[in-house]
Amino acid sequence: MAYLVTLTFDLKDAESQDYECIQTALAKISLQSKLKGKNGRFTDLSKNTFSGVVDGKTSLDLRETYTSNISKIFKDCKVKGRFYVSVGDNYSWETYSV
Repeated sequence: MAYLVTLTFDLKDAESQDYECIQTALAKISLQSKLKGKNGRFTDLSKNTFSGVVDGKTSLDLRETYTSNISKIFKDCKVKGRFYVSVGDNYSWETYSV
């Protein structure tokens, strides 16, 4: 089943290379700073927000897997901070610029 995984985070005292390290590592686990809409166009997400549609057995399993993977990414990139992960099926999304 396909699930939408969404991550947002805050880093403590991070430099630009720290954010680059995080972004590169997140791409390897299918989280991007852009989402592809039904119309085929990509939409930029808000800063420090990454998302992706991934297959999995349950949302709980995916949340646990992604939480573990993201914790490891923070450690590997030598950054401190906090993050929020959401996993759900039957999803709908839209972005707004005001």
